Amino acid sequence: MTGRRPDRPASAGRNELIAAARALFAELGYAGTSTRQIAAAAGMQPGNLRHHFVSKAGLFTAVYEDCIAQVSAVVAPMVDGGTGVAPGDIVRRLGQLAAAAPGVAAFLAVAPLERSRHRELQSELGEEPVVLEHLVRASVGHWAAAGRVAPGVDTDALVDALIAAVYGVLLYSTRIDPTVDRTASFEALALMVDGSVWAR
Repeated sequence: MTGRRPDRPASAGRNELIAAARALFAELGYAGTSTRQIAAAAGMQPGNLRHHFVSKAGLFTAVYEDCIAQVSAVVAPMVDGGTGVAPGDIVRRLGQLAAAAPGVAAFLAVAPLERSRHRELQSELGEEPVVLEHLVRASVGHWAAAGRVAPGVDTDALVDALIAAVYGVLLYSTRIDPTVDRTASFEALALMVDGSVWAR
């Protein structure tokens, strides 16, 4: 197998590597995935990977940033305008994305765990990734300002719980029991967040 064809854009090779790495990192973990495996899955020679990424950690970071960009594109417009969208609607939109892009969901389910286990990923990613936290915190902040959060509720703890619940659904539905209806699970979580799941 030779390198990239002269008429093939360099970005195509980069995108193929990101897609291959996303699937392998989600399935095998960071330590269990080699750059040789990633290159082979992308249909390239191992040396070609180094033309796009200087390290495996750099490739992991690129995959993470690509996934987060997809999340932000879907969810950020809902909260950045300050319109007070319900936190449950944020959860629903995340569920729709997870159903439409299962590879993204599978990677994001394990990315925080992988980051916590490997110093080179902590170095590459810097501070704990906060994009999802920003989106949830903005939504909760809008609701708190509108008086929709009960008095005495610690909003920081509420944000932490919501993020943990979202990651819990992702992890359970991608790693523990992939037969779970992910969309239905996110809808149930959204109803719990909205407070409308329990009969009164």
